Amino acid sequence: MEEDYDEEIARKMEAINLMYETCTEDLPVSKLEEISERHGMLLQQQMFWVANNNTKRFLYDLQEFSNWLYKFIGLDIIDEDDIKDF
Repeated sequence: MEEDYDEEIARKMEAINLMYETCTEDLPVSKLEEISERHGMLLQQQMFWVANNNTKRFLYDLQEFSNWLYKFIGLDIIDEDDIKDF
């Protein structure tokens, strides 16, 4: 059962990395700093929950971070017509 969480965590991390790679290059430094600060908190949570053998709880924190990042970089307001142009 713990392995199920590991796989889901890996998928979430891939999605977060994709957002970093494709959507953050044009952000102002202040926004990048805020992302970095939140990411640092997530890493601290990861160390704590993994040390306490609770990857399910870390997955919750990871999901919360990915949802926040998605909205913070504006992916929640992209129009479907914009996607068709890709």
